[in-house]
Amino acid sequence: MEEIANLVTSGKSQTVVVDGHPFDIEIYRLEASTYWTLEVVDEEGASHV
Repeated sequence: MEEIANLVTSGKSQTVVVDGHPFDIEIYRLEASTYWTLEVVDEEGASHV
């Protein structure tokens, strides 16, 4: 059986609005990792990592 990795989400994650357009700023890492990932999701749901 495959184990599911736990994600740690940074308290710095937030939603920002630029010129009326919302962007979700997500900062996270795998529980066992020391490297963080920054992901921006636009209002259409497109993800930019």
